[in-house]
Amino acid sequence: MMFKEEYKNAYNEITAPTGSTNKILERAKCNNTPKRMHIAWKTVIVGIFLTITLTVSMNLPTFAQEIARIINIWESDAIDYAYFKSLQRENPEWTQNAFIPENATVTNNGIIMKVELATFCEKEFIAVISFANEEGFNIIQKDAEYHYYDSSVKIGENVTQSSNMEFMKFDNEKAYYLYTAKRHTARIPESETICMEIHGLFESRNWEESIDVSNVSLNADTRVVKLHNSNVDETLIALENSEFPYLAPVLNMTPLSEIKTERATVTGLAYVDGILRIQTCQPDNGVSNTNYAIAYSSCSEEKAEELIWYEKIDGQLMLFIEDYYIISEEALNDFSMVIKFNEKNGAWNTTWSVAFEVENN
Repeated sequence: MMFKEEYKNAYNEITAPTGSTNKILERAKCNNTPKRMHIAWKTVIVGIFLTITLTVSMNLPTFAQEIARIINIWESDAIDYAYFKSLQRENPEWTQNAFIPENATVTNNGIIMKVELATFCEKEFIAVISFANEEGFNIIQKDAEYHYYDSSVKIGENVTQSSNMEFMKFDNEKAYYLYTAKRHTARIPESETICMEIHGLFESRNWEESIDVSNVSLNADTRVVKLHNSNVDETLIALENSEFPYLAPVLNMTPLSEIKTERATVTGLAYVDGILRIQTCQPDNGVSNTNYAIAYSSCSEEKAEELIWYEKIDGQLMLFIEDYYIISEEALNDFSMVIKFNEKNGAWNTTWSVAFEVENN
């Protein structure tokens, strides 16, 4: 009898946030079938959570707070039911530690990054991150496959270890990713600051083109440019001056006006004085934050020299590379070469940084 009285008194002390109980009941009574099923899942989630909290002996007065927490998480649309359920099954404490960060949004180079949800599961930090287009931009698209270069998370004074970011879904014009990072402790931090950084979000494309050198030009025009690199083999290159910055002749086979500035391309190919010279041009990847393009030759012959210089085409800085290969004229007919191309489109050279506090449980 005494237990029943204590249970009743504890139960009567529960004070749910205003309107939260009515919200659950109203949705349970909804007559629209598709919506009723959707709301039913939310009710199931709340029920599962309550069962779990009973199992781990959570204090009764915290039930209402946890119900509000689950409703808040579920209505944020940051996570779908199937994944939510799998996390609960694998780690029942997942929902107890989950929270929606405040002021965890940053905009950079046309992309808005937001930490939608964060939690701690044993020795892992888990977050749901979304990326969306800033008004006037169209970088984030539904069917695109995005990559990133690097990421880091600091919780208080502790830096997480290995991390991973996987695509979850595209919904409401947002691309959602699941971010996980290893921690050295299972301790749940409270009121500590989490600093997150994601570097790069881009599409990547690779392809190859075979180069036919059987009909290579034996008498190519040249023009003089100012080289960017400081070490050159003067026995191979007829320099115009003796001190850096060097002036040197390079192939002049493709007019600058015909070079496309948005991609890498071969702009010259010639065989002169026992040297095969291959010239490529690409956007300057040290300047652009939304496009990266590179082309490089691959063959069995060892490269003897590489000339590098920059020129502006239609206001855009372009990087030129001319490779030298020493090869006999007889061996030239059997020479095979592939130019390998790589392009990255999107915010490839952008870093998003956010800081937010861990919610007290």
